[in-house]
Amino acid sequence: MNAKISLLAMSLLAMTPAMSHVALAQGAGDAAQVYNDDDRAFMSGYIRRMNMPSATIPGEVAVGMQMPSGVQYHDIQGHARLQGHRYTHVNNRHVIVNREGRVIAIHRE
Repeated sequence: MNAKISLLAMSLLAMTPAMSHVALAQGAGDAAQVYNDDDRAFMSGYIRRMNMPSATIPGEVAVGMQMPSGVQYHDIQGHARLQGHRYTHVNNRHVIVNREGRVIAIHRE
């Protein structure tokens, strides 16, 4: 499944060169969402304010994966498109998840 998501993400990025900072977000209950520059700018400030230390989980973090139980989250507030989503910092990655803990985006500066 992750290979299909990665292939789809690469195809979408190849078709949209003007949106070079886009990350595909897809998971159960999430229609393929686009994490855009406005979302990224908001999250950059949010991440600095939260100053959350990175936790370690087994394996690589990838869009579409279910986060393991026990991961600490913070509700994302103050941004209409990200309302209802949560943020965590694992394996030195800033991760946005849906309410079920499925990764919908990985924040990159």
